[in-house]
Amino acid sequence: MTSESVLFLAHYPDPPSFRYRVAPAIAVLRQQGIHCRVEVFPHRRYGRRVWDLRLALREASAVVLVKLQMSPPEAWLLRRLAQHLALSGLDRVDAGAGAMETGK
Repeated sequence: MTSESVLFLAHYPDPPSFRYRVAPAIAVLRQQGIHCRVEVFPHRRYGRRVWDLRLALREASAVVLVKLQMSPPEAWLLRRLAQHLALSGLDRVDAGAGAMETGK
């Protein structure tokens, strides 16, 4: 993709923690012209669930994991497929070195 996009991976996009913390960030990003996509990350199918999303992971400028836990092999594969990766906990988002900058 030529434009910036962010892929949000979450087990459940409906709980209050998502609606009150992540959804407003998605709204702000969309206002800035950044395409946002939310994918439900299945609880089972370990390994396969990351592989099934490989095209979306490669296309996204950044991937945000919303309160997800995964096995070490899944984390390894995710890191190889995603351009930039951020982890969203309950009250903050931790972005590693090289996180996508907004407002360039």
